[in-house]
Amino acid sequence: MFKSLFFSIAVFVLMLSCNGSGRGMSDDLSDVDSLYADSIELLSLTDTLELFEEEVLPKSADELFNDFFYNYASDGNFRKMRTTYKYDSAAGDSVLASSMSSNAAFRELTVEDFYAVVYEREEELVFQKDTSLSEVVVERMDLDAGIVEQFDFRRYDGTWVMQNVTSTAVDDTPNSDFLAFYTSFSADSVGRFDNIAEPLKFVMTAEDDEGEDEIVEMGVDEWKEISSDFPLPSHEIINVNYGQTCISNNNKLLLVVGISNGLSLKYRFMKQDGRWMLVEVEV
Repeated sequence: MFKSLFFSIAVFVLMLSCNGSGRGMSDDLSDVDSLYADSIELLSLTDTLELFEEEVLPKSADELFNDFFYNYASDGNFRKMRTTYKYDSAAGDSVLASSMSSNAAFRELTVEDFYAVVYEREEELVFQKDTSLSEVVVERMDLDAGIVEQFDFRRYDGTWVMQNVTSTAVDDTPNSDFLAFYTSFSADSVGRFDNIAEPLKFVMTAEDDEGEDEIVEMGVDEWKEISSDFPLPSHEIINVNYGQTCISNNNKLLLVVGISNGLSLKYRFMKQDGRWMLVEVEV
């Protein structure tokens, strides 16, 4: 497109120069030569700019899994480079083989908007900043089908790779009781309000360490008016398992993290009289 445009401009200017008065043939030819040289220079510059417009792979950030996972989940080329499968060779050595084609077909792990972390205790969030992690499992939970795909990420020589995919039933996971509730809770935009504690604790965290959190207690009707502004994963959850424990059947926290927009929401659910309730939202 750019080359055609430059050629058209060159022809147009040449026609103008030919129609000019009081100029000799040598002057016209000199102008053509100059215009041709300028056009070639512009075309060369255009080619160079087009090279810069090509997609550049993000720099690998392997110190924190979250930094690596952002690149893996959002960039197809990077994902292919970091998808490998571990197998044992005949000599008994563990080998990493590159391999989008060597594994059984599976739907690639991508994250469009946000992922989640299901956990129980606040202290477990330190895993997100733990640079010593060597294994993380990312679970793609299809709540409608009741299936969980588990993507096994390992770090070898400081480099994170996805090396294996397995699947299991939601009912066979440690959080099965909570997920059974959450499936209907997240899908039913009307009925879910029957599972909202009253009052609901709403926490707006301070933007810096020196500020103070603002805490508001609101009724169910108040939450109804603003709840649509706070995303709640439904139908499918991308859950990152850093190694957090699953002991309690009465207390769960769901952290929702934006993949590239800085979103961070925390929902606390507690079982009260045998019934799961949303008791706190933190923004």
